[in-house]
Amino acid sequence: MQKLEEFQTYPFKILKTVDTPDGLFYVLEDPFGFRHLLTSEYYDREKYQFAIGNEIECRVDKINCKGQLFLEPRHPKFQRGNTSELILHETENSSETELYRAEDLEKNVWNAIYPVDTEDEFPLKNLFVIEKIKKGKIYLKKSKMSITQ
Repeated sequence: MQKLEEFQTYPFKILKTVDTPDGLFYVLEDPFGFRHLLTSEYYDREKYQFAIGNEIECRVDKINCKGQLFLEPRHPKFQRGNTSELILHETENSSETELYRAEDLEKNVWNAIYPVDTEDEFPLKNLFVIEKIKKGKIYLKKSKMSITQ
């Protein structure tokens, strides 16, 4: 029997959505015909272009001891390890949660996690490295390169 492996990326087909007491979920089918649920809570349907019948790429972030898969769809804009010029804007509780709004050059806004440096002033325009992507949020650190005007 073939099975999915942690940290690998696979194509999944969106079969349908189901509304449960825990929220709205996408029913995905993996390349081996098994079905999995993906919460819609963290992923903007339009930005991710989720539609019934579409095929999406998901990374298997974790498989727990019960065999439950934790999937992260490929981000529509960013990839882990890439560098991007962004403007970080504070949210109501940025100082407590490290959650910011990251604006890209096309004026799209994304949720971002950024560890605050006491010398940072917001809005903060900088080159950032995408360290990871989890639950639709991009985890950022400042790049050692500077923005050239």
